[in-house]
Order: sequence, then C-alpha cells, then structure tokens
Amino acid sequence: MDWASFTFGAIMACVTVFGATALALHAIIRRGFLAWMAARALAIGLLALTFPPASAFLFVDPLDAWAARLAATDIGIAVCGPLLATYLEPRARVRGLSLMLWAVLPVGLAMAAAAPLIARSAQLWLFHDVLVACLLVMIVTGLVRAIRAGGRTARFQAVAWAPGILIGTIT
Repeated sequence: MDWASFTFGAIMACVTVFGATALALHAIIRRGFLAWMAARALAIGLLALTFPPASAFLFVDPLDAWAARLAATDIGIAVCGPLLATYLEPRARVRGLSLMLWAVLPVGLAMAAAAPLIARSAQLWLFHDVLVACLLVMIVTGLVRAIRAGGRTARFQAVAWAPGILIGTIT
C-alpha cells in the first residue's frame, strides 16, 4: 500500500467517525450545531474525494475534479456560518450576528452550484475569490463580535478555525 492511499483512508475514516458521531449525538441531545458539524464533515469528505488516489477513479477530465474541489470547498465554507450561529451561547449572540452568519449558507451553496462554470472561466474565478473572501470576512467578523460579547465557545472556535482560515487565505 502506498502512502497516498493510506493517508486518504485515514482521512476518510476520521471524517466518517466524526460525522457519524455528530449525527448520533444530534439524535440524542438535539443541538443544531451537531447537524452542521456533520455537514462540515461531509464537505471535508467530499473534498478528500477530489484528490488522488480517489480522483483518478472519479474524474476523467481534470477540470471536473477542479470543479468538484471548488464545490466541496464552497459547501464547507457555507455550513460554517450556520454552525457558528447555532454553536454560540445566547450571551454571545449580539444583534444581527445570527442573520449575518446564516447569510453565509445560501451564498456558499450558490457558489457550489456554479462551480462547474467557475472552473472554466477566469472572470468567474475572480468573482468566486471575491465572494469567498467576503464569506470569510463575515465568519471572522462573527467570531470577533461573539468573542467581544463574552462568548466562550467563540474563543474555542476561533482557535480551532484559525489555522484553516490562515492556510485558506494564503493559498
């Protein structure tokens, strides 16, 4: 077995266990953020499928793999808004914050639906990047506002999300 296959299997196992656990806990304790965590795990699993070795079996055209990668990334960003909106404790939900975070979902899903067009157009690619930057600003603004309001869960999420947001904006 090669390292790529081993790594892919390990990632898929982690994503599957995390997503299934979040769904099982959601069924027991009925907290909305658990369903959104499962959705984010699904998006990460979909993203993993767009890289080798799985992509070699799933996509003939490299542009199709690129479009699928864009769609999975956009879905992952889209579910982060509602995840944060449902995860914050009531004292951290300042006026307008939930509305702003929930607005991330439809924009991200629309971008995911347009991914096949975006992957084939330089102009749409630029527009996509601007929209992703706007969504990231909305999420980071939501985190900052919740932290300033005394949200303990927002601090945890800021620490957990910071590496991914930094890597995503740098690359």
